[in-house]
Amino acid sequence: MSSVQHIFVYRPVICRNFDMSFENIFLVEERFESDGYNQGYLIGKQKGIEEGKRLGQSKAMEIGTEVGFYSGFISTLTLLYTSQDSAKASRILKMIKSLSSSLERFPVTDVHHVNFFDDLKKIRAKFKQICSLSGISLETDVKKGHKILTF
Repeated sequence: MSSVQHIFVYRPVICRNFDMSFENIFLVEERFESDGYNQGYLIGKQKGIEEGKRLGQSKAMEIGTEVGFYSGFISTLTLLYTSQDSAKASRILKMIKSLSSSLERFPVTDVHHVNFFDDLKKIRAKFKQICSLSGISLETDVKKGHKILTF
């Protein structure tokens, strides 16, 4: 009879895999933290782009409404003061012409224009000068926060 002997052989491959598995378990927290950071960064970046787009659209509507208001305002004042023949009316008409030409040159569709906000400030200043000279006051409705014109 032959006897079969069982010999246990040390296999370093198994041991190496065991060490790698232990290392993977040990480093899982770092990996999850890194994955979470990367996913959070991408989600935050997308949310920032969306919020920036909404804010940009909102501000663009405000500026467009303001510029449109100024255009309508000077059209009305032009009709009003053209029929008058006085030194004050001619000064107001001259200022209206200046504001009108500023509005025509204003780059409404190009916010990246170098002087966009400077030009807008100049337009606002000219508008205030015209209001002051013609006796029109721009008041704020405290309850609603809206600006109203009084003649």
